[in-house]
Amino acid sequence: LALAAGYVAVLGPRAAGKKVEGSVKLAPNQSVVVTKFCVDYNPSAACKDKGHCDGLWPGIVHADVWGGQRTGGSRVNASQVPAELSFVLLDDQYNSFPEVAPVWNEAMCDDILKASRSHLPLSWANVARPAPSNDTTVTKTIVEKIRPRWWYVAFVSCSSSTLEFSWRVHLENPLQGIQSEFSMDVINVVWFAFVFAALYCAVAYYQLRSAKAWLYESASSRGNSWIRLHPAMMLLTLAAFLAAGGGLVWCQYYRA
Repeated sequence: LALAAGYVAVLGPRAAGKKVEGSVKLAPNQSVVVTKFCVDYNPSAACKDKGHCDGLWPGIVHADVWGGQRTGGSRVNASQVPAELSFVLLDDQYNSFPEVAPVWNEAMCDDILKASRSHLPLSWANVARPAPSNDTTVTKTIVEKIRPRWWYVAFVSCSSSTLEFSWRVHLENPLQGIQSEFSMDVINVVWFAFVFAALYCAVAYYQLRSAKAWLYESASSRGNSWIRLHPAMMLLTLAAFLAAGGGLVWCQYYRA
């Protein structure tokens, strides 16, 4: 119990947030959704103009793209326009992601760009850099004014070549304070995790005391060996400690 209380009081919840990364290989004119995130909303007048939100952005997306390689197709200059690769954001409104999702594998890159809420052409010269840097970082703000919505992060290739690259995406809900890096569908889950972890540790503590009392006071027990403890009591004690351990693991998961 003291361990759980100390873990909650001293370390506390620390949202490390929605951070995902990987590598992808896109065939010519292919697109891929790499992650999704439920974004907060801001109904204030400051957000009525989508050009600015007085710094109170409901959502922010940071992305790094690097290590790009092009194979096959026609060779083009790195500064070619239009860009071969775009960073794309779509939402769950009917004329955005739901419109192209059923035909995603057959959709042309222009169709996905048209359905997107925001897209940013990526300079291939920066994508081809061997490691992340300021030149490989993309930051986009998201505005929602009515309710939280799901947003989808995608990369769209309009190239005639096969493109390979590494990526890293970090998403935030800044208006949520200490929980800013959690998707809206799991907001406050961290607090439940810590509460239940403390409860499970308390149950394990009192179950251990009960098991010891049962062992020492039972007339049928000889000595203090745990082997002489009734199997049902042993199972209950084991279950209590496994539940406490599981609760602490969930706490660490939400902190990490």
